[in-house]
Amino acid sequence: MLAIRPEDAEELPEPARSRALPFLACGTEAEPVAAQRIERRAGFEVVFAGRLVDLKGPRLALEAFAHLAGRAPEARLAFLGEGPLTPALAARVKELG
Repeated sequence: MLAIRPEDAEELPEPARSRALPFLACGTEAEPVAAQRIERRAGFEVVFAGRLVDLKGPRLALEAFAHLAGRAPEARLAFLGEGPLTPALAARVKELG
């Protein structure tokens, strides 16, 4: 039994819970992902690479970065990937300035 989160293992029947193993939700698309050009810049850059879905945590990454950016204005965050959260993340970036 594989469980992405501890809460998932808790949903299993009692005899199976102790056999559940943690499993990271990692993988790639069957089709190659289009290459995105990354430019070298001065300063500190954080990169989030992955599909923009809640399971991957892009909202958390953005909120955490906002705290860093308040103390390090030269820092930049780049999202490499697409997904259903793309519009919501773009809107939140505008809200955060």
